[in-house]
Amino acid sequence: VIMILKGNFDLNPEISEPKVLDVNDYYIKEQLIFLKSRYGDNFTFIYLPMAPKIVNNTVDFSVSEEELNFKTEIFKQCNNLSIPIIDMSDDFENYYLENKKFAYGFDNTIPSDGHMNEEGHIIEADKVINYINTEVIEKWCLQIFYLFHFF
Repeated sequence: VIMILKGNFDLNPEISEPKVLDVNDYYIKEQLIFLKSRYGDNFTFIYLPMAPKIVNNTVDFSVSEEELNFKTEIFKQCNNLSIPIIDMSDDFENYYLENKKFAYGFDNTIPSDGHMNEEGHIIEADKVINYINTEVIEKWCLQIFYLFHFF
């Protein structure tokens, strides 16, 4: 499983200059093809949404047009390449609504801004563990069952 966060998407060591994503650029597809070729079916894309905005002391989870375009393009390319996606958008929002804690930011930063904090890592880990248990292990067990069934 590999996690990608919006921003610098250059994971190909053969490319000398890092490049920032532009949804109108085919670079997204090139990077996903590279990752899929390198990791095969072991590659899963984890989408981490941009942190919510705080506007007039209100938490705003609306998505900007830029992020929506980015997410749409990434998901389209992943689907075209048969790359599974773990989308953390609802998980982070639901966690905030239930606990009034953000998945991003620290005591010494602007709330909801910056890198994932402990809560964010826990939410993501729980989702990845659930994905492994339901998607990876079940498929593996099914393959073993079919293998032994035919012998």
